[in-house]
Amino acid sequence: MRVSQNITVGQETTKRQKALEVWRVECRCSLCCNSKTEMASSDARRRQIERLRGQVVKAFQDGKPFQALRLSRQVLNLLPSEELFPLYSEQYEHMARAYWFIRNREKTMKYAKMSLEVLVEQGYIERDMPEHLEAMWKNFAEGR
Repeated sequence: MRVSQNITVGQETTKRQKALEVWRVECRCSLCCNSKTEMASSDARRRQIERLRGQVVKAFQDGKPFQALRLSRQVLNLLPSEELFPLYSEQYEHMARAYWFIRNREKTMKYAKMSLEVLVEQGYIERDMPEHLEAMWKNFAEGR
């Protein structure tokens, strides 16, 4: 693992640990200290999350907002078990985007605000401001 290399959501625990050995680093986080059975289950869930995240993006690229919505819900259901709270914002934004495309403005607003609230909680933005929503709408309208 190079210094600049990121540990990704879907990376299996054993692969991550092996890569860290190069730097003589032993991870002792709760994930890495689980039993082999728990690690295998966690790795499987993380691979599933990573696969589903890719499918959400593909669904949008293919113009299938209902499919993207369904897949985002599946991702959201898996996140708590892996404590991947930073990914909530991404999925809420995907849901807002899907509702934007199917013209349900009430739910678009609900999930856009939820996405921004997560970003505030995590310290990425200071507070939920109107310009954040405006930027989100602009991105949706431009297909970004």
